[in-house]
Amino acid sequence: MANPWFRLYHDLLDNPKVQRLSPELFRFWVNFLCAAARKGGVIVSIEDLAFALRMSEVDCKCAVSNLVVANLIDRDGEKLIPHDWDKHQYKSDSVNERVKRYREKAAVTKETLHETLHETAPEQIQNRTDTETEQRQKDKTRLSRRHVQRPEGVDQQLWEDFKALRDKQRATITETSLFGIQREAEKAGITLSAALRECCERGWRGFKANWIKPEPLSDPQGRVSNQTLQTMSNLQDYIRG
Repeated sequence: MANPWFRLYHDLLDNPKVQRLSPELFRFWVNFLCAAARKGGVIVSIEDLAFALRMSEVDCKCAVSNLVVANLIDRDGEKLIPHDWDKHQYKSDSVNERVKRYREKAAVTKETLHETLHETAPEQIQNRTDTETEQRQKDKTRLSRRHVQRPEGVDQQLWEDFKALRDKQRATITETSLFGIQREAEKAGITLSAALRECCERGWRGFKANWIKPEPLSDPQGRVSNQTLQTMSNLQDYIRG
C-alpha cells in the first residue's frame, strides 16, 4: 500500500527548475506528485493522469511535455515518473517498518538483558560474599586491637578498673597509648602499675609525669611559669573529657 503522504523538501525555494515554472505549471507539477504518490511513484499513462487530475488529455500532455523539458518528469515508455522519486521518497521511512524494527530491537535487548542477569547473578552473589568476608575480617582485626594484654606487674583488678575507665571515656586501649603511659611513668620515677592507679583514682584516661611532679608555680620574681600554665590547661582538658 502506498504512503498517504510524500516528502516535499524546503530546498525547493532554491531550486531554479521549480522556481522558473509558471504558476499554472507549478500547480500541475504538485498535483502530478500527489497522483504519482497514490500510484507508488509511477503514472502508467497520460490518460490515467488526465483522469486523476480531471483535465483533458491535450492539456495534460502539454503540461507533461513542459515538465519533461524542465527535467522534473522522467519518461519510461508510456510511464511517467517524478524525477529522482526513489531518491527523495525512499520506502525505508515507512511507519510500519520503523515500528517493526523497533519492536524487534526491543525484544532482542530484553532477551539479552535477561541472559546477562541470569549469567551474572552467581558472580554478584560471590562478590557480595567476598565483601562480607573482608568486612568480618576487618571487624575481627579491629576487635583484636581492643584486647591489649594485661602488662606484667599490673594486678588483674587494677587492669580491669583501668579498662572500665577507658571504656567510659570511649578511649580504646592500644599498644601505643599504653607505651606512652609507660614512658611517662619512667620519667616520673614510678612503675606502670602506679601510673595506672593514679589514672583510676583521678579519672585520667592518660598520664603525664609532670602531673604528679608539678613544677614550681612561680619563679623567684613571682611570675607563673609557662610549664605550670600548660600543666593546668592539660588537666582541665582531661577533666572535661
